[in-house]
Amino acid sequence: MAVRKTISLFIILGIVFGMARVDASDVRPPKPGNLSHFFTGNPVRPVELQPLGGPGILLMGGGSEVDSAFIELARPIVNGGDVVVLRTGNSSGYQSYLNTALRPNSVETLVVNTRAKAETEYVEWVVSGANLIWIAGGDQSEYINLWSGTALARAIERAYARGAVVGGTSAGAQVLGEFIYHPGNQTAVISAEAIANPYRNSMIIADRFVDLPLMHNTLVDVHFWQRRRMGRQLAMMARLRQDERTSEIIGIALDERAALFIDSDGVGHVRRSGQNMAFVFRESRLNTIRERVEPGQSLIYRDVFITPLVHNDTFDFRDFSSSQLTNLVSVNGADLPDSAYDPNP
Repeated sequence: MAVRKTISLFIILGIVFGMARVDASDVRPPKPGNLSHFFTGNPVRPVELQPLGGPGILLMGGGSEVDSAFIELARPIVNGGDVVVLRTGNSSGYQSYLNTALRPNSVETLVVNTRAKAETEYVEWVVSGANLIWIAGGDQSEYINLWSGTALARAIERAYARGAVVGGTSAGAQVLGEFIYHPGNQTAVISAEAIANPYRNSMIIADRFVDLPLMHNTLVDVHFWQRRRMGRQLAMMARLRQDERTSEIIGIALDERAALFIDSDGVGHVRRSGQNMAFVFRESRLNTIRERVEPGQSLIYRDVFITPLVHNDTFDFRDFSSSQLTNLVSVNGADLPDSAYDPNP
């Protein structure tokens, strides 16, 4: 009888207080004193506001943000839930912008600039429960060194599994590919150098730091046309295939102010500002020839598929169909003047 009375009391209390859930996972843990953050909105996480129709991947090529990609493509999935921005620099630049564009319950920027901070319960809780995770521009090597294998990386994967949007701009987009250009402390390679020797010391390609199924077999590059990175992208693709690190490689290249949103069905949707573009590269099993991919030798890589994409175009990563025509591109380092792929002044 005592047990029945206790159960009845809990039922009554639940009705009185609207059956509110207060699980341990819903309670914000204490923030470490040395963790810088910026916060806008409601600190209480509404557990009923889960992502709708996700997961999704949102990649931007740097420069100013593409408003329509956030508003038209990401916001419906965010569904008014929490948004988190990850960075290593002490800046609050996204707080107001994302609060306006996404209309979330909250926007929180976490300045995660040590591995110890990436392992904290607070960072793990904030990230795993977010409906959109946005990685700011910066240094992809720093992100890999500080975040790989930490609670932060695992929290991103759990949020993705819940249906969240995971995205980033510039270096924040690069680190979402399965393969990541990772120069470390070396000066970033330019196209002419990559073509002259695809195995030069600064051509370091890391494996993924987060496992996002929509990004399997991908390599992302950014600031693409502005910094003339066609040669670099092709050299990295050739290396990955020549070294048998993958049986298939898909290159995603984004100009500044161009965005690619990959929905839960694996269909990419392009949004852009101005005349900037997105590009998808892939090998043809019948036509592509890795004629010369050797240390100390200039690259000869023939007949790689390239699909240029403009505003509102689509690319289906499941069967490689697109709203745009696919062409072929080749590079012959033996005949190519260095200036052809040098970055703009």
